[in-house]
Amino acid sequence: MVKIEDYQNVCGKLQPMFTATDTSPIAYYNYTLYEALTNKIIAGPANTTSNNPEIKNLKLTAGKQYYFKVKAADQAGNQGTEITSDGFIVKNTTDAACAEDKEPPQV
Repeated sequence: MVKIEDYQNVCGKLQPMFTATDTSPIAYYNYTLYEALTNKIIAGPANTTSNNPEIKNLKLTAGKQYYFKVKAADQAGNQGTEITSDGFIVKNTTDAACAEDKEPPQV
């Protein structure tokens, strides 16, 4: 694994981006989602073939911080080193950080 992009604020949809490099194609990513304060497992461990999965049916609490641990496996069966994301904070969907920008840019 090279990188996990879990974004800083999550507004209702959790869709991290996993980046891995290898000489063989990546077969799958194994991820686990944790609540940061308690290190309690919230989801997983689970495998996905997508490097940008939408993780659904979670009961995350607004204001709490969460993080991922992820490792990749290649088609030859080798598993890479597990890495930990820098974490993200769940925002209430009414939070200003979650507002949808509907205005066109001005020049």
